[in-house]
Amino acid sequence: MKLWMVYGARALVLLWAGFWTFFFVASVVVEGAPGHVVVVGAAVLLLFVILALVPWRWEAAGGQRFRNQVQEFRQVL
Repeated sequence: MKLWMVYGARALVLLWAGFWTFFFVASVVVEGAPGHVVVVGAAVLLLFVILALVPWRWEAAGGQRFRNQVQEFRQVL
């Protein structure tokens, strides 16, 4: 995979997670959400962060293993 594609995908993931983090924090500050809403929102934000960082750390979880298997299959043919 080309290096610019890797960095581009990582930047896109960071922008995605950063937007939703900003959206959550801004909506809690402006609307003054009750405690249970803040807890549920924080859990969702944690999920977003996990979804952003797992493929970054372990590229096989982000599709790298599948891409390698396809390349191996094409070589067999």
